Amino acid sequence: MVRCLLVCLFLLFPALVAAEDRLLPLEETVRQRGQLQPGLENYSTSIKTEKIDALLQKFSAGESQSETVPARPVLTWYWQRGKGSLVSARNGQQNDFVQKIVNHFSDLLAAGSENTLIPAGQAELRRQLARKASIKTTDTLLGQTLLKRVELSFAEPIALQEAFYTSDLFLPQKQISSLYFDIDAKAHTIQELGLLTAGGLKLTAEIRYHEVQGGFLPERIKVTSPDGSIDDLLEITYGDVEGFSLPVKIVRTVRHPELKDDFDADFVDYRVNQPFPDSIRTQFELLQ
Repeated sequence: MVRCLLVCLFLLFPALVAAEDRLLPLEETVRQRGQLQPGLENYSTSIKTEKIDALLQKFSAGESQSETVPARPVLTWYWQRGKGSLVSARNGQQNDFVQKIVNHFSDLLAAGSENTLIPAGQAELRRQLARKASIKTTDTLLGQTLLKRVELSFAEPIALQEAFYTSDLFLPQKQISSLYFDIDAKAHTIQELGLLTAGGLKLTAEIRYHEVQGGFLPERIKVTSPDGSIDDLLEITYGDVEGFSLPVKIVRTVRHPELKDDFDADFVDYRVNQPFPDSIRTQFELLQ
């Protein structure tokens, strides 16, 4: 009995190691992100967009007249290394309308985060899911670029739980039958992500990058379906701010059968590596 158990463990252990080894190209992208723009610890910037007025009208439509629509809030985007980003509103009136606007902008801006693909802190969950998958790896040389493809196929549809990408991209997380990643072996960036759901939905995300000190930041993410019913685009324009490459403009269009949205914003009045207000530091602590 003991002998049989030892044999089973001997056979199982290489399979587990092999599964985790095949995820190494993905995990390397996480390590590389930690080296981006050394010296940049945090920033805050004011958000300029006409979208705020439209959202106030949308969120207040159908509400009772007893609930006062607030004045146009002033929005600030905060980013902190290792903790992500959040949006805060200043106007002296904090109610459900303003909170909905803050949440809306937080979600839209998070889609351009360097942590959107292969989120840091989810390595153990990725390993657990990989053990349930059949994993195939292939190398393809395109010109001078070596692409490593990591493809996971699941015998039973599975919920990814944001282990491989966050919900900010509007990609499905549940009932995933297979997914793949094409990784630039030299730059350690994901060039393409593809997935197939149990219901037959096939999506492809193509990512292009802006070079910064220490690596690359996403500047264009396009998500499409073969039939054209889904066509999302996120574009980020970077500018030099105190020696760092920071977003100065974001444009995003979302085209889903059940959702259509357009968003653009400019970012001004940057404060780089300056202390955040106590209330913002508290909010970042709650994100952990």
